Amino acid sequence: MVTRDGSKSYAQAITRTFPMARQVNDRFHLVHGLIESVRAFLYKRFAAQIDLPEEAFSKRTAEKKDTSPPFAPSPKDEVLRQVKQAFSQGRNKQQISRELHLSWTTVDRYLKRSEPWTHASRGVNRPSLVDPYWPTIIRMAKQGKKGTAILEQIRLEGYAGGISILRDAVSKWRKERRKAWGKGKANCIRFPRAQLIRGIAYGMHKVTQANKEHVQRFLQRNPQLQQLAQVLTQFRQLLEEKEEQGLTPWLEKAKALQVAEVTSFVKGIERDRVSVENAIASPFSNGMVEGFVNKIKMVKRMMFGRASFDLLRRKVLLWDFNY
Repeated sequence: MVTRDGSKSYAQAITRTFPMARQVNDRFHLVHGLIESVRAFLYKRFAAQIDLPEEAFSKRTAEKKDTSPPFAPSPKDEVLRQVKQAFSQGRNKQQISRELHLSWTTVDRYLKRSEPWTHASRGVNRPSLVDPYWPTIIRMAKQGKKGTAILEQIRLEGYAGGISILRDAVSKWRKERRKAWGKGKANCIRFPRAQLIRGIAYGMHKVTQANKEHVQRFLQRNPQLQQLAQVLTQFRQLLEEKEEQGLTPWLEKAKALQVAEVTSFVKGIERDRVSVENAIASPFSNGMVEGFVNKIKMVKRMMFGRASFDLLRRKVLLWDFNY
């Protein structure tokens, strides 16, 4: 029995050298080959940043509510609180001065103060002249209207301010919108294509928490991608659960996707079907060898260009002994 990857050259060489040997296609390379086919399809189909229409989020709007915490008090206010608390607990001014590393005169001044250091208006958004006209401003901004066109309209509604105030307000709104929804198209949420690939190839548990909902919504809007994820999951199950009879139905289902990259992978399996069937039925694989090779490559890349072969050899042996 010989385990190998899907290379034609390996298959031909083994057949010539050991014609009676039972060849087993390595399961790691089979799954990896299918994932690479899916990756190639997604790279060709989608840009690096994917735009998800805002309508997919029925319970959310672009104008997100302000959930920021209340304005933080001044550091002096915290010291003022500590001084008054210590004095109320019975400590005198000299003791407070030593404990808080303050001068005696500073402690005396703090104890005499009855108001906080922070001004009452600090952190409070004062009303603007444009506030009554935000519905019109947002509607026209979403339509792509410029500042002068918006100014003409809101002046008809009673706006008495200038264009500078309007431009500043619209610019701030657009910045907050881009920060909340990404720098994609208007009315779209943007998320990385790499997260979509993770969700399809490895499962939703591999997608970052910030993008999980985006990927799920995008998959719901694309049935072909859902089928692609199912095909990949079912292929893993064939190999893990040793379902030899499930290979033929799986090949038909994969062809039905009509994805050129996946179809090419299926044709490769059909050409080498005996070794793939052996991979499903047999417990043997060269996974341990592949894992060790990956470890050597990782060690080599960590010290690339900075050490000799002798040091690389020692480091690999040390890692093998410890891990």
